[in-house]
Amino acid sequence: MNVHKNAPLTPKGREAMVRCVVGGGLSQAAAADLFNTTPKTVAKWVKRFRAEGVEGLRDRSSRPHSSPSQTPPTTCKAVETLRRQRHTGKQIAAEVEVSPGHRQPHPSAVDASGDFTPSKGPTTKTGILLDVETTGLDQRKGEIIELGLVKFDYLADGRIAGLRDVFSSFN
Repeated sequence: MNVHKNAPLTPKGREAMVRCVVGGGLSQAAAADLFNTTPKTVAKWVKRFRAEGVEGLRDRSSRPHSSPSQTPPTTCKAVETLRRQRHTGKQIAAEVEVSPGHRQPHPSAVDASGDFTPSKGPTTKTGILLDVETTGLDQRKGEIIELGLVKFDYLADGRIAGLRDVFSSFN
């Protein structure tokens, strides 16, 4: 797992925090203040430490064990087909009868098969989508920890005509 240099609760930080509570006699609220977290978080790590020892302080996957509301494969296939035909998200939602907010595959996931040929020409413009992840909400204190850029072509009606390049970088 990539942990940025200012992360307060790395596994070593969690161990120090837990040992302050378990062996140092510090209250969970005091440890939360000291380690800049919440008493609930301190309680979670203390509970894991008591049950599993230092191994319980390691990072775990946040992937769900199951996805009971997963989109059926037939719906996914229909969405992919409509994506290749350059339909918008709203058009796809109406045709496949899912909510417009329904998560649909990103065009880059669909286009990887090679069946998609971006149109180039006078009606096509180029755009860049920028995604910035920071360590906090305060722009004076936070650091940029991840940048993501997607360069794409789009048509006059707003539909994506094709992806040109994808860039991602972690600090």
